[in-house]
Amino acid sequence: MNQPLACSSGVMMATEQQAFVLRIAPSGIDRVALALRENVAIIGWCAPELLEPSLDWKAFREIVRARFYANDDNLRRAGAAAGHMWRFIREMNIGDLLVVPHGAEFYVGRITSPAFYVPERVKEDTAFRRKVEWLNHQKPIPRSAARAALQSRLKIQGTSADAIDLLPEIIESLGNAERKEHRTFDEDLKVLRLTEN
Repeated sequence: MNQPLACSSGVMMATEQQAFVLRIAPSGIDRVALALRENVAIIGWCAPELLEPSLDWKAFREIVRARFYANDDNLRRAGAAAGHMWRFIREMNIGDLLVVPHGAEFYVGRITSPAFYVPERVKEDTAFRRKVEWLNHQKPIPRSAARAALQSRLKIQGTSADAIDLLPEIIESLGNAERKEHRTFDEDLKVLRLTEN
């Protein structure tokens, strides 16, 4: 059972809470405004059979390969895509935090539902979703206000990444944004240099 912990930002986090970075740009199209408007997280690769809980990793990856990468002569792209989908459908849980990079800023949301599929959204490649409560009043946080490690993770090239190791930095960024206090990357570098000397 998750035990709640109080945080200075007012965000309640559980001892088993996770965090993820998610780029919301299925088919290379920026869908962050849609996600904010509809209070959802969105990922592409619209294949509803991926929601079948009995699928093991190999069967899951094979569905992605057959549907989207059938002409590839190796499993690299299918494996990467399946990894992002597996994370979105299987590893993310209600209560986990999502960090969504968007230009020079990022948004933070709390997952409030299991993954679900909206067939009417297949054409725009936004059928896979999770309900999200966007924190900080749906306002973005400048990347420059985040600690160096979080800034680095926000630069991921893929669709998603685990960020559980950065949960304290994410919570801190939220709290600072709410208080309108920002510790910059340059300040982190100064502290790092002082500790090295």
